[in-house]
Amino acid sequence: MKKAFCWIGPAVVVAGLCTLRADDSSPPAAPQNASDYYQTADAYVWYVEHTAAVDKDPDSAGVAAVIKSEELLKTKDPQAAADYYLKVVYDAKSHAVIRAARMELYEVYKSMGQADKALEQLQLVMTEAQ
Repeated sequence: MKKAFCWIGPAVVVAGLCTLRADDSSPPAAPQNASDYYQTADAYVWYVEHTAAVDKDPDSAGVAAVIKSEELLKTKDPQAAADYYLKVVYDAKSHAVIRAARMELYEVYKSMGQADKALEQLQLVMTEAQ
């Protein structure tokens, strides 16, 4: 029994560590008595690790760029935002980026009251290969 535990225990620990992913975590919460310095340092370390994980994958970086562009396009005319995302859809090489742009197009069309165009974008996301 002791021999079995000696090799099963480490295998379970390794399997658990292999399933951890740096990019699906959130910034650490501040401990009850933490100073601002330590809270800022923890958040900075998380940000660096998260950014490094995203930067290793071009698809993730492209999707992150689409999400960030939404923040800037909020201040623009909805038609300008729709034109921007349509250009991304036609220019992008990554299927993940195209799907993210189509989801943003859905939101823009929905906000403009163009339900037919919004549904069309959702249908294209659902039926697109790859």
